[in-house]
Amino acid sequence: VEAQLHLEHQRMMERKKMFLLYAKQWWKEYLAIRPNHSQRLVKIFAEDETGRSNVVCHFVRPLRVEWLLDGPRHAARFVSLLRYHQTTSVGGGGGGEMWRRLHSILATKRG
Repeated sequence: VEAQLHLEHQRMMERKKMFLLYAKQWWKEYLAIRPNHSQRLVKIFAEDETGRSNVVCHFVRPLRVEWLLDGPRHAARFVSLLRYHQTTSVGGGGGGEMWRRLHSILATKRG
C-alpha cells in the first residue's frame, strides 16, 4: 500500500511540474503577443486557505444551482450577503492574497 501511495504521489508531482512548465511557456507566448501585455495583471496561480498554490480556474467555475436560485438577481443577492474578508500578514502589513474554496466561503459566510 505504501509503495502505491508513493507512486501516486510521484505521478501527481510530475503532473504539477508539467503544468507549471506549460504555464510558463504560455506566459512567455502571452507576453510576446504585444508589448503592453507585460503591464496587465493576469493571475494564473493563487494560494488557498491551506497555503497551497492552485490554478485560479480551480476556484472560479460555474455552479449548477437552478433549484436553489431563481435567476441572476437572486444569485447577485446571495453573493452580496457574503462579507469580504481582507487577509493580513504577520505584523499587520498588507497580507498576501488568499483565495478560498467554495466550502470555506459557505462555512464562514465570507470570502
